Amino acid sequence: MKKYLFLLIATLFSIDIYAQSIDINVDVVDGFLNIPIQNAKVALLTADSVVVVDSAESVSFKDRQGNLLKERYVFHVDAQERDYLICATRQGYDNVWLPIHVSVQKDKNAVHTIKMRKMRDIALNYLYNSHYAILTSTLPFSADSMIC
Repeated sequence: MKKYLFLLIATLFSIDIYAQSIDINVDVVDGFLNIPIQNAKVALLTADSVVVVDSAESVSFKDRQGNLLKERYVFHVDAQERDYLICATRQGYDNVWLPIHVSVQKDKNAVHTIKMRKMRDIALNYLYNSHYAILTSTLPFSADSMIC
């Protein structure tokens, strides 16, 4: 009897040990095309911007032809109610910050979606040169030249 009681208690403690972490799932997509973005760096920070996880694990979901269906980033964190910031960066896209609240009871299977937008590629040198060209190509108008 003592052996069964010991096994029961050991089982309960082991279940409690495995229940001490939670996964935060994040899908990163293009904000305009709504297609998954690969090779993004997704970091998890506390509400006061202290890094918890520098780079999330990524899982790719592909169809039979090898086309990318979804790119999911996963964080493993302690199971406690807490506020976090998720930061997603990718070359050619603007950085995105997403504040989330993790509740152990509700968020066991929640998936957060981050929509990234492409950077606007404007070269300041081009703007300056085009403005200069417009100013130099306009001829000054004189009302005296219109008199016949």
